[in-house]
Amino acid sequence: MQGFSPRQCEALDAMYAHPEPVVLYGGAGGGGKSYFLRAAAIGHAYKCAKAAQRPVRTVLACKTYPEVRDRHIAKLNDEFGMFGRV
Repeated sequence: MQGFSPRQCEALDAMYAHPEPVVLYGGAGGGGKSYFLRAAAIGHAYKCAKAAQRPVRTVLACKTYPEVRDRHIAKLNDEFGMFGRV
């Protein structure tokens, strides 16, 4: 995927290599993990919707709701607003 690092591309390949993937992608702070997770979740949902596969489920999780809000929810409209408001 354009704009992804080699490690992010490796994780994306692992995600698409299995019909029901569970990909654990970790590491130190930085490195684009949160962006990767948002992009992969939206890409997966779009791919499934385009193929008329139902139900489509993606999960973005953190230890607490404030972490999910700060790391993901607050950034979705800025990064992926072209798909509609969240």
